[in-house]
Parts: sequence; structure tokens; C-alpha cells
Amino acid sequence: MNIGGIYTDPYHSPTSGSSNIFGFNVPWFGGIRIIGSHNISNDDDSDDDGNGGNDSNKFITIGCDDGFHWWVLTGKFTNKSKGDIDMDFTPKAPGVGMLKCSYKPGALSFLEKEDTDIIGLQSTAVVDNIWSRLIAPPEYLRCGIHEHFKAEIKHAAVNNVNGLFFDSTIYNIAHANSESNSKSSSSSSLSFAGMRVISDRLGKIIRDEICVVGTDDGINWWYITGGNFTDKMHGKFSLNNDNHSSLSLGSGSGTCHNGIIEFDNGTIWQKVALNKTDIHSWQKETTTSTSSRI
Repeated sequence: MNIGGIYTDPYHSPTSGSSNIFGFNVPWFGGIRIIGSHNISNDDDSDDDGNGGNDSNKFITIGCDDGFHWWVLTGKFTNKSKGDIDMDFTPKAPGVGMLKCSYKPGALSFLEKEDTDIIGLQSTAVVDNIWSRLIAPPEYLRCGIHEHFKAEIKHAAVNNVNGLFFDSTIYNIAHANSESNSKSSSSSSLSFAGMRVISDRLGKIIRDEICVVGTDDGINWWYITGGNFTDKMHGKFSLNNDNHSSLSLGSGSGTCHNGIIEFDNGTIWQKVALNKTDIHSWQKETTTSTSSRI
């Protein structure tokens, strides 16, 4: 079950209003959640499968509420065939804690339990919120990323690695292949090829660990945990992946300066911002009412 992709959270998606405290005007990245479902980190995390490999039920979410700060949360399928998930919001909202979720392709539903019935035999799960997976408009492929995203300048200060990036080489190669191969993935999927999002926050907590979620084909979304700063003052860091089967980054060592990440093999990631595009208005993979009961 591929949960990876870009989602919109209606509770945190601005659609109107004046600029926020960081000077971002609507639309901004508030309400965007990007999920990586395949771990390509070099080490096994604490939730391994007991057989020396990473737990295929685990996933990482990097999200943003204010257009500036990007945070990391973890989730795990407790029953993959049924789409049952536990997602830990404790680092972001301690009062919320662990949430029960239900995943169906294209939608991640957050559940609340109603009170049990009068004889205490049954309780009803109510959908409290839904993250919907987004599909990029077809013109996104035809026009290229620069029609919908622009290089971030205003808040791309010095060595801030947090944010949304594109590897233009991956993007251009993926789209060149799509034009020459009619059996390739859909244009809406390929539109996200080369996207990367980076965070050094576990919820609200700033830390030295760097997490990355990205995709090279717009369909399969990987994640890397355990990256670290080698010289934070000068924006130098290293990703925790020596076997870059999905990334051509040499040793994975890079430097971030003014919104540009350059890796030691010359690969460039450019930080981007929205360019007069309401990403939350893009087509959703499924349409579900947030008031439904399951």
C-alpha cells in the first residue's frame, strides 16, 4: 500500500486573509504534508522488523503550518491490509498524542471515538479530519515547475535547510523519459519528480538530525532519517545514506547557502516557494466528507 505523496490538511490550509507573521501571503505552504513510505537511510531505526531490515509499515511525514517551519512526525501501519495506522503527534501537540487513523488510497482519515452506547457494548469511530492526496494539474507537466514554483529568495536565508526543494536534473530527466515513453507514469505523477522536503525539527523541537522526504518518479516517495550537520554555522551537513541507490549524491555531504544546496558531486537542489498557485486547490485523488462516519 503506497501512502507516499503530497497531502493537504484542510485545518491548516489558508485560502484567504492577510499575510502571516513571517510575511507570507496566501497561498503559502501551510497545510502541506508530504509522506515518505520507503526508508533509504543507511541505518536501521529502532522500529526494525526483527530481521535486520527496516520496518515496511513505518512512514515519515514532513509538514508545514506557517509557510516557514517544517516539522517531522512518524506513523506506522498497525494493520496494513485494513489501512489501520497509529500516528504520533506528541512532538507537535503533546495534548493530542497518538492518533488512530485509517488510510484508503488517496486519503488519510483521523479518527475520534464517540462514547459507547447505553449498555457499553459499542463505540463509533468518527472522522475528525482528512488529509487528501493531491494530483498536480496536467498543465504542470507542460509548463514545467517554474510556472507553479519559483526560487525562494525572501526566506532562503544563508544556511536554512528547512523547506521544499527541487532537483532539476531528476525533474528534467523524468519528464524527458515520459515524452519518449507512452507507457510511462501519468503526467500528474511525474510532475512531482525531483521534489525533496527537508526538516530538522521533530514536531516543535529543533534538533541536529536532518530528515528528507523525496521522489524521483513522482510515485514512490522515500525518506532518509539520521542526517546530521557537520558544520551548522556554515550550512554543512551529511545525509545518512552511503548506498545512494535512489540518489546520486556521492557521499551525501552538502552545503546549504541562500536557498541552494550543493552536494559534493555537484548535484544542486533549489529551494522553492509557490508562485501565485493555490496548491490546495489542485485535484484530490479522492473526495471524502470530513463529517462521515466509518
